[in-house]
Amino acid sequence: MACNRRTFSGSVFASDIDDLIGLQGTYALTGDHTGYTPTSITITGPFTRSDYAVPNAAISALRVQSKFVVHGGVLGATVGTVGTNTIISGGTVDLSGSPDNWAGRALAIIGREPSSGPSSAPFVAYHINSFDAATGTFTLSVDPTGTVLPGDVFVVCFLGYDNSSAPTVITGHWHLEYN
Repeated sequence: MACNRRTFSGSVFASDIDDLIGLQGTYALTGDHTGYTPTSITITGPFTRSDYAVPNAAISALRVQSKFVVHGGVLGATVGTVGTNTIISGGTVDLSGSPDNWAGRALAIIGREPSSGPSSAPFVAYHINSFDAATGTFTLSVDPTGTVLPGDVFVVCFLGYDNSSAPTVITGHWHLEYN
């Protein structure tokens, strides 16, 4: 019994972060019971983020909310250059006698100019291993190349307060106790 060749179209959804899965492309699939072509699909470049997600037939309504972030950390600037495990920002150069040391904090990408590349900023944060205040160079624990683009907006996040010895007490300039 012969089987007719047929052509189908299919969509490929992918991401390196489960919460940000998005449509990466639509492809034609041609074949029959003996096989289909193409036999593989290659996705290159940074992933498209959450612009169109996997369809869900159970959804009958969608409510979207947003919040304008005035400032999300202790330092905000734009990415100037992206290198292997580094981000350089001229806006963070500090030649004062006592520059801030951002090592140990997190650097989070919070925005992207629409003209800079893919339509949305990556949902990503990196641990800062060291900071060179004279050049504005952040050395990161993970390589941001291919994910972060020049012009992306980032913040250096607030440093958490270690109250592990007394989890219900926060001390410092104030004293709060929760029971």
